[in-house]
Amino acid sequence: MIGHTVRVHGAPCPTFVLAGPFPHQETELSALLGRVRRRLVADGSGHVLKFALVNPSADAGHDLDYRFAQCLPGAPEQFDLGAGCGHSMLASVAALGCRGPVRVRMLNTGERAVCSPDGAGRLRLRFVHDPPLPTRRLLTTGRPVDSLSFDGRLLPVSLVALGNPYVFVDAARLGFTSLEALTRADHRLLRRLERLRGAAARRFGLHLGRTLPKIAVVGAFRPGRLAVRAVTVPGWHPGIALTGAACLAAACAVEGTLPHALARASGCSPAALHLDTPGGPVLATADTGVSGSAGKVLYGTGVGRKRATVLRTYTDLARWRTYATA
Repeated sequence: MIGHTVRVHGAPCPTFVLAGPFPHQETELSALLGRVRRRLVADGSGHVLKFALVNPSADAGHDLDYRFAQCLPGAPEQFDLGAGCGHSMLASVAALGCRGPVRVRMLNTGERAVCSPDGAGRLRLRFVHDPPLPTRRLLTTGRPVDSLSFDGRLLPVSLVALGNPYVFVDAARLGFTSLEALTRADHRLLRRLERLRGAAARRFGLHLGRTLPKIAVVGAFRPGRLAVRAVTVPGWHPGIALTGAACLAAACAVEGTLPHALARASGCSPAALHLDTPGGPVLATADTGVSGSAGKVLYGTGVGRKRATVLRTYTDLARWRTYATA
Protein backbone atom coordinates (compact mmCIF):
# COMPACT_ATOMS: atom_id res chain seq x y z
CA MET A 1 0.00 0.00 0.00
CA ILE A 2 1.44 3.37 -1.05
CA GLY A 3 0.35 6.80 0.18
CA HIS A 4 0.82 10.30 -1.21
CA THR A 5 0.16 13.66 0.40
CA VAL A 6 -1.13 16.00 -2.31
CA ARG A 7 -2.00 19.68 -2.19
CA VAL A 8 -4.60 20.95 -4.68
CA HIS A 9 -4.86 24.72 -5.03
CA GLY A 10 -8.02 26.00 -3.33
CA ALA A 11 -8.58 22.97 -1.08
CA PRO A 12 -8.96 23.49 2.70
CA CYS A 13 -6.12 21.03 3.36
CA PRO A 14 -4.00 18.46 1.52
CA THR A 15 -5.39 15.02 0.68
CA PHE A 16 -3.74 11.75 1.62
CA VAL A 17 -4.17 9.42 -1.36
CA LEU A 18 -4.04 5.70 -0.61
CA ALA A 19 -3.77 3.05 -3.31
CA GLY A 20 -5.64 -0.11 -2.16
CA PRO A 21 -6.77 -2.80 -1.72
CA PHE A 22 -9.01 -1.90 1.23
CA PRO A 23 -11.20 -3.62 3.82
CA HIS A 24 -14.76 -4.63 3.01
CA GLN A 25 -16.31 -3.40 6.25
CA GLU A 26 -16.57 0.30 7.12
CA THR A 27 -15.48 -0.37 10.71
CA GLU A 28 -12.29 -2.04 9.48
CA LEU A 29 -11.74 0.72 6.93
CA SER A 30 -12.14 3.41 9.60
CA ALA A 31 -9.69 1.54 11.84
CA LEU A 32 -7.14 1.39 9.01
CA LEU A 33 -7.58 5.09 8.27
CA GLY A 34 -7.24 5.83 11.97
CA ARG A 35 -3.86 4.08 12.06
CA VAL A 36 -2.68 5.96 8.98
CA ARG A 37 -3.95 9.22 10.45
CA ARG A 38 -1.99 8.64 13.66
CA ARG A 39 1.11 8.10 11.52
CA LEU A 40 0.47 11.40 9.76
CA VAL A 41 -0.02 13.21 13.06
CA ALA A 42 3.28 11.78 14.32
CA ASP A 43 4.95 13.07 11.14
CA GLY A 44 3.59 16.59 11.69
CA SER A 45 0.76 16.27 9.17
CA GLY A 46 -2.18 16.36 11.56
CA HIS A 47 -3.82 19.06 9.42
CA VAL A 48 -4.51 16.47 6.69
CA LEU A 49 -8.19 15.62 7.16
CA LYS A 50 -9.05 14.35 3.66
CA PHE A 51 -8.37 10.81 2.44
CA ALA A 52 -8.82 9.44 -1.07
CA LEU A 53 -8.96 5.66 -1.54
CA VAL A 54 -8.23 4.52 -5.09
CA ASN A 55 -8.05 1.31 -7.09
CA PRO A 56 -8.11 0.42 -10.77
CA SER A 57 -11.80 0.33 -11.62
CA ALA A 58 -13.65 -2.97 -11.58
CA ASP A 59 -16.00 -1.50 -14.22
CA ALA A 60 -14.95 -1.60 -17.87
CA GLY A 61 -16.36 1.89 -18.50
CA HIS A 62 -14.07 3.54 -15.94
CA ASP A 63 -10.38 3.78 -15.21
CA LEU A 64 -10.39 4.51 -11.50
CA ASP A 65 -12.59 3.60 -8.53
CA TYR A 66 -12.46 6.42 -5.97
CA ARG A 67 -13.80 6.72 -2.45
CA PHE A 68 -13.54 9.76 -0.21
CA ALA A 69 -13.17 9.76 3.58
CA GLN A 70 -13.37 12.93 5.67
CA CYS A 71 -11.65 12.76 9.03
CA LEU A 72 -13.78 14.48 11.66
CA PRO A 73 -11.99 17.16 13.71
CA GLY A 74 -11.22 16.04 17.23
CA ALA A 75 -11.95 12.41 16.39
CA PRO A 76 -8.87 10.90 14.72
CA GLU A 77 -10.50 7.50 14.14
CA GLN A 78 -13.91 8.74 13.04
CA PHE A 79 -14.56 9.36 9.35
CA ASP A 80 -17.50 10.46 7.27
CA LEU A 81 -17.63 8.04 4.30
CA GLY A 82 -20.79 9.42 2.70
CA ALA A 83 -19.66 12.67 1.12
CA GLY A 84 -17.82 13.51 -2.10
CA CYS A 85 -14.80 15.77 -2.67
CA GLY A 86 -13.65 17.06 -6.04
CA HIS A 87 -10.31 18.39 -4.80
CA SER A 88 -9.43 14.95 -3.42
CA MET A 89 -10.43 13.34 -6.71
CA LEU A 90 -7.99 15.60 -8.54
CA ALA A 91 -5.37 14.81 -5.88
CA SER A 92 -5.80 11.12 -6.69
CA VAL A 93 -5.18 11.64 -10.39
CA ALA A 94 -2.12 13.80 -9.65
CA ALA A 95 -0.71 11.22 -7.21
CA LEU A 96 -1.03 8.44 -9.78
CA GLY A 97 0.73 10.53 -12.43
CA CYS A 98 -2.01 10.04 -15.02
CA ARG A 99 -1.27 11.76 -18.33
CA GLY A 100 -4.58 11.46 -20.17
CA PRO A 101 -8.25 11.86 -19.21
CA VAL A 102 -9.18 9.57 -16.32
CA ARG A 103 -12.74 8.21 -16.07
CA VAL A 104 -13.60 8.05 -12.38
CA ARG A 105 -16.34 6.07 -10.67
CA MET A 106 -17.22 7.72 -7.34
CA LEU A 107 -18.15 4.96 -4.94
CA ASN A 108 -19.46 7.38 -2.29
CA THR A 109 -22.10 9.03 -4.46
CA GLY A 110 -22.56 6.71 -7.45
CA GLU A 111 -21.68 9.52 -9.86
CA ARG A 112 -19.14 9.61 -12.67
CA ALA A 113 -16.52 12.15 -13.57
CA VAL A 114 -13.61 12.74 -15.91
CA CYS A 115 -10.38 14.31 -14.63
CA SER A 116 -8.27 15.73 -17.43
CA PRO A 117 -4.62 16.77 -16.93
CA ASP A 118 -3.48 19.57 -19.24
CA GLY A 119 0.22 18.65 -19.24
CA ALA A 120 1.19 21.69 -17.15
CA GLY A 121 0.36 20.35 -13.72
CA ARG A 122 -3.26 21.46 -13.85
CA LEU A 123 -6.39 19.34 -13.94
CA ARG A 124 -10.01 19.91 -14.91
CA LEU A 125 -12.95 18.10 -13.32
CA ARG A 126 -16.15 17.31 -15.18
CA PHE A 127 -19.13 15.46 -13.77
CA VAL A 128 -20.66 13.38 -16.57
CA HIS A 129 -24.31 12.37 -16.95
CA ASP A 130 -24.93 9.73 -19.59
CA PRO A 131 -27.83 9.38 -20.15
CA PRO A 132 -28.59 13.06 -19.56
CA LEU A 133 -30.08 13.88 -16.17
CA PRO A 134 -33.42 15.78 -16.06
CA THR A 135 -32.67 18.96 -14.14
CA ARG A 136 -35.78 18.51 -11.97
CA ARG A 137 -34.12 15.43 -10.47
CA LEU A 138 -31.46 17.67 -8.96
CA LEU A 139 -34.02 19.11 -6.55
CA THR A 140 -33.83 17.29 -3.23
CA THR A 141 -37.46 17.95 -2.33
CA GLY A 142 -38.78 18.23 -5.89
CA ARG A 143 -39.33 21.97 -5.37
CA PRO A 144 -37.00 24.75 -6.57
CA VAL A 145 -37.54 26.81 -3.40
CA ASP A 146 -38.59 25.77 0.09
CA SER A 147 -39.39 27.91 3.11
CA LEU A 148 -37.55 27.15 6.31
CA SER A 149 -38.54 28.50 9.70
CA PHE A 150 -35.33 29.93 11.10
CA ASP A 151 -34.50 32.62 13.64
CA GLY A 152 -38.17 33.46 14.03
CA ARG A 153 -38.93 34.01 10.33
CA LEU A 154 -39.39 32.12 7.11
CA LEU A 155 -36.20 31.87 5.08
CA PRO A 156 -36.32 30.68 1.45
CA VAL A 157 -33.70 28.06 0.53
CA SER A 158 -32.98 25.85 -2.46
CA LEU A 159 -31.93 22.25 -1.86
CA VAL A 160 -29.95 20.84 -4.78
CA ALA A 161 -27.90 17.65 -4.97
CA LEU A 162 -24.99 17.09 -7.35
CA GLY A 163 -21.63 15.86 -6.11
CA ASN A 164 -22.96 16.62 -2.62
CA PRO A 165 -26.36 17.82 -1.37
CA TYR A 166 -26.32 21.60 -0.87
CA VAL A 167 -28.54 24.14 0.86
CA PHE A 168 -28.26 27.44 -1.04
CA VAL A 169 -29.20 30.69 0.70
CA ASP A 170 -29.55 34.20 -0.81
CA ALA A 171 -26.92 36.43 0.83
CA ALA A 172 -29.29 39.42 0.71
CA ARG A 173 -31.71 37.53 2.97
CA LEU A 174 -28.95 37.39 5.58
CA GLY A 175 -28.19 41.10 5.23
CA PHE A 176 -25.08 40.94 3.01
CA THR A 177 -24.58 43.25 0.04
CA SER A 178 -20.98 42.47 -0.97
CA LEU A 179 -18.49 39.63 -1.00
CA GLU A 180 -16.21 41.70 1.21
CA ALA A 181 -18.87 41.89 3.93
CA LEU A 182 -19.60 38.19 3.55
CA THR A 183 -15.89 37.37 3.80
CA ARG A 184 -15.50 39.49 6.94
CA ALA A 185 -18.35 37.60 8.60
CA ASP A 186 -17.23 36.05 11.86
CA HIS A 187 -17.81 32.82 13.74
CA ARG A 188 -21.22 34.08 14.72
CA LEU A 189 -22.39 33.70 11.11
CA LEU A 190 -20.65 30.34 10.88
CA ARG A 191 -22.54 29.07 13.92
CA ARG A 192 -25.76 30.48 12.47
CA LEU A 193 -25.24 28.63 9.19
CA GLU A 194 -24.47 25.40 11.04
CA ARG A 195 -27.80 25.78 12.86
CA LEU A 196 -29.47 26.48 9.52
CA ARG A 197 -27.90 23.35 8.05
CA GLY A 198 -29.29 21.28 10.91
CA ALA A 199 -32.71 22.90 10.63
CA ALA A 200 -32.85 22.14 6.90
CA ALA A 201 -31.86 18.51 7.46
CA ARG A 202 -34.53 18.01 10.12
CA ARG A 203 -37.25 19.93 8.27
CA PHE A 204 -36.84 18.10 4.98
CA GLY A 205 -35.93 14.66 6.25
CA LEU A 206 -32.31 14.77 5.11
CA HIS A 207 -29.72 12.61 6.77
CA LEU A 208 -27.73 14.95 9.00
CA GLY A 209 -24.26 13.48 8.80
CA ARG A 210 -21.20 15.07 10.28
CA THR A 211 -20.49 16.85 6.99
CA LEU A 212 -23.79 16.76 5.05
CA PRO A 213 -25.76 18.54 3.80
CA LYS A 214 -23.38 21.29 2.71
CA ILE A 215 -24.44 24.93 2.91
CA ALA A 216 -23.44 27.94 0.80
CA VAL A 217 -24.45 31.61 0.77
CA VAL A 218 -24.80 33.06 -2.74
CA GLY A 219 -25.05 36.72 -3.76
CA ALA A 220 -25.50 38.72 -6.97
CA PHE A 221 -23.24 41.70 -6.24
CA ARG A 222 -21.45 42.28 -9.55
CA PRO A 223 -22.69 42.14 -13.17
CA GLY A 224 -22.01 38.82 -14.85
CA ARG A 225 -20.79 37.12 -11.66
CA LEU A 226 -22.02 35.45 -8.51
CA ALA A 227 -20.36 35.61 -5.10
CA VAL A 228 -20.36 32.58 -2.83
CA ARG A 229 -19.12 31.64 0.61
CA ALA A 230 -19.41 28.06 1.78
CA VAL A 231 -19.01 26.04 4.95
CA THR A 232 -16.80 22.97 5.11
CA VAL A 233 -15.18 20.83 7.82
CA PRO A 234 -14.21 22.30 10.25
CA GLY A 235 -15.23 25.86 9.29
CA TRP A 236 -15.27 28.25 6.36
CA HIS A 237 -14.06 26.92 3.03
CA PRO A 238 -11.14 29.06 1.76
CA GLY A 239 -12.85 29.26 -1.64
CA ILE A 240 -15.51 26.78 -2.69
CA ALA A 241 -15.51 23.00 -2.99
CA LEU A 242 -15.35 21.72 -6.56
CA THR A 243 -18.51 19.73 -5.85
CA GLY A 244 -20.05 22.99 -4.58
CA ALA A 245 -19.08 24.94 -7.70
CA ALA A 246 -20.47 22.17 -9.92
CA CYS A 247 -23.65 21.93 -7.85
CA LEU A 248 -24.12 25.71 -7.98
CA ALA A 249 -23.69 25.74 -11.76
CA ALA A 250 -26.28 22.96 -12.03
CA ALA A 251 -28.63 24.82 -9.67
CA CYS A 252 -28.38 27.93 -11.87
CA ALA A 253 -29.67 25.79 -14.75
CA VAL A 254 -32.81 24.78 -12.85
CA GLU A 255 -35.53 27.36 -13.35
CA GLY A 256 -37.05 28.71 -10.17
CA THR A 257 -34.17 28.03 -7.79
CA LEU A 258 -32.56 30.84 -5.82
CA PRO A 259 -29.24 30.43 -7.70
CA HIS A 260 -31.14 30.57 -11.01
CA ALA A 261 -32.83 33.84 -9.99
CA LEU A 262 -29.54 35.33 -8.78
CA ALA A 263 -27.74 34.30 -11.97
CA ARG A 264 -30.44 35.98 -14.06
CA ALA A 265 -30.33 39.10 -11.90
CA SER A 266 -26.57 39.42 -12.42
CA GLY A 267 -26.74 38.51 -16.11
CA CYS A 268 -24.61 35.38 -15.95
CA SER A 269 -25.17 31.92 -17.36
CA PRO A 270 -24.35 28.47 -15.97
CA ALA A 271 -22.77 27.74 -19.35
CA ALA A 272 -19.91 29.95 -18.07
CA LEU A 273 -20.55 30.76 -14.45
CA HIS A 274 -17.98 33.13 -12.98
CA LEU A 275 -17.81 32.83 -9.21
CA ASP A 276 -16.14 35.19 -6.77
CA THR A 277 -14.99 33.44 -3.59
CA PRO A 278 -12.81 34.52 -0.64
CA GLY A 279 -9.99 32.50 -2.22
CA GLY A 280 -10.30 34.03 -5.68
CA PRO A 281 -12.32 33.52 -8.88
CA VAL A 282 -13.63 30.12 -9.98
CA LEU A 283 -15.14 29.18 -13.35
CA ALA A 284 -17.87 26.54 -13.37
CA THR A 285 -19.95 25.33 -16.31
CA ALA A 286 -23.15 23.42 -16.92
CA ASP A 287 -23.88 21.72 -20.24
CA THR A 288 -27.65 21.56 -20.69
CA GLY A 289 -30.19 20.90 -23.41
CA VAL A 290 -33.79 19.84 -24.01
CA SER A 291 -34.71 16.18 -24.45
CA GLY A 292 -38.33 15.28 -25.23
CA SER A 293 -40.61 14.64 -22.28
CA ALA A 294 -37.71 14.97 -19.86
CA GLY A 295 -37.60 18.70 -20.61
CA LYS A 296 -34.38 20.41 -19.66
CA VAL A 297 -31.54 17.95 -19.07
CA LEU A 298 -27.99 18.15 -17.78
CA TYR A 299 -25.19 16.49 -19.73
CA GLY A 300 -22.40 17.49 -17.39
CA THR A 301 -20.89 20.13 -15.14
CA GLY A 302 -17.28 21.22 -15.05
CA VAL A 303 -14.88 23.21 -12.90
CA GLY A 304 -11.88 25.16 -14.17
CA ARG A 305 -8.29 23.93 -14.05
CA LYS A 306 -6.60 23.37 -10.71
CA ARG A 307 -2.92 22.92 -9.93
CA ALA A 308 -1.91 19.89 -7.83
CA THR A 309 1.41 19.17 -6.13
CA VAL A 310 2.57 15.89 -4.62
CA LEU A 311 4.16 16.89 -1.31
CA ARG A 312 5.35 13.52 -0.02
CA THR A 313 5.18 9.82 -0.87
CA TYR A 314 5.07 7.03 1.73
CA THR A 315 6.22 3.60 0.56
CA ASP A 316 6.39 1.84 3.94
CA LEU A 317 2.70 1.45 4.75
CA ALA A 318 2.51 -2.30 4.15
CA ARG A 319 2.53 -2.98 7.88
CA TRP A 320 -0.89 -1.30 8.17
CA ARG A 321 -2.45 -4.02 6.00
CA THR A 322 -3.87 -6.09 8.84
CA TYR A 323 -7.21 -6.91 7.26
CA ALA A 324 -8.84 -9.23 4.72
CA THR A 325 -9.10 -7.78 1.23
CA ALA A 326 -11.08 -8.71 -1.86
